[in-house]
Amino acid sequence: MFPLFAQTEPPGTNFWAVEPRQALMLIVGTFVITIVLLVAISRVPSNFRKPITVGITFLAGFFYVLEWLWPRHILANGTATQNVLGIIDIQEAQGIVNDISQVLTGFLLALGVLSIFRVHFGRLFKKQKDWFFSLVLLVSLFSIFILGMISFSGDLSMESRQATIDATLREGGPMTADLATLGRLGSEAQARDLIEAAETPIKRQYNRREIDRATYEAQVANSQVIAQAATDANEQVIQAALDSGTLTAEAAALAKQGIVEEKERTKSEQAFQLLYRRGLLAMDAAMFSLIGFFILSAAYRAFRVRSIEASILMATALVVLLMFVPIALMLTNSLDPNTFAGNFRIDSIGSWLLATINVPAIRAIDLGLGLGLLAMGLRIMLGLEKGVASE
Repeated sequence: MFPLFAQTEPPGTNFWAVEPRQALMLIVGTFVITIVLLVAISRVPSNFRKPITVGITFLAGFFYVLEWLWPRHILANGTATQNVLGIIDIQEAQGIVNDISQVLTGFLLALGVLSIFRVHFGRLFKKQKDWFFSLVLLVSLFSIFILGMISFSGDLSMESRQATIDATLREGGPMTADLATLGRLGSEAQARDLIEAAETPIKRQYNRREIDRATYEAQVANSQVIAQAATDANEQVIQAALDSGTLTAEAAALAKQGIVEEKERTKSEQAFQLLYRRGLLAMDAAMFSLIGFFILSAAYRAFRVRSIEASILMATALVVLLMFVPIALMLTNSLDPNTFAGNFRIDSIGSWLLATINVPAIRAIDLGLGLGLLAMGLRIMLGLEKGVASE
């Protein structure tokens, strides 16, 4: 079967285990019921729509609130149940509500996509103003969708191949040349990860001027030597498994890692990473980085020293900002962190401010947010919020 439709759950527990005739009946029945419900809702008089909307909203939220209010009954086997008057099991009811919510979310997403198609295809075909941007949006949407589905299909295929290797290992199966090739790919990925894990803290220390360039280059060279030693050791493991003709646990682990590396080297996966992670996510970061200018403007207005509170705010903010600047850290690097004088290092003072002063303040804000969310949830459940109560 095409890997996209591979089962991610045990056989007989998902939709694809249903017979084709039954699956067709389920799909047709779902569409018929949906159309009937939509027609029925549209035929309901306007003065009854608000009570229906508020009632459904209240019942959907009530199941989640009831979980925290209704006592749990401990059975003889030690499991806890929450059965309301012997009629409704809260856990089962929540599962049904979750399923309904996922179906509604799917319909809402479909409506959103159809709206995007209607607006931008119309602008594109009519050659209206900025039609080129509509073309870019549609091409990007379809490209990421198709490549994402291919990537998802590759993930399922990868998991299936890894499961086959686990089964071969349990059965004491043979070590083949294909497994050896995958193992060498896994060894290369492992060496790359070792180098990255070793060089990251070294670069951080060098950027903070905690070590000189000669020490930095020596430690980088040492990390490469360690990675090469790990590669040689992995090659010995693979060769030993080939000589014995039996798959070992170490060789199986390398082969499974090689499957992941093989998928990441495919052109479709690289194209998906280019569009999504290095494209979309990078542009998202660039867009949200504009918030920094608004924060800077707000900070300028807030840090005007007009009172004692503003002076304290400016001093603490300055210390916290300086602890992230390598040049500023050099000012107090001469203080030994293991002595009393080390408490006056910029990084020590900044860490103390964040852990001791900032954390309690954030907890107080979280408490206020929690109370606000509770009030908003009650207003929505009771139909007092305008967005829910409006027709």
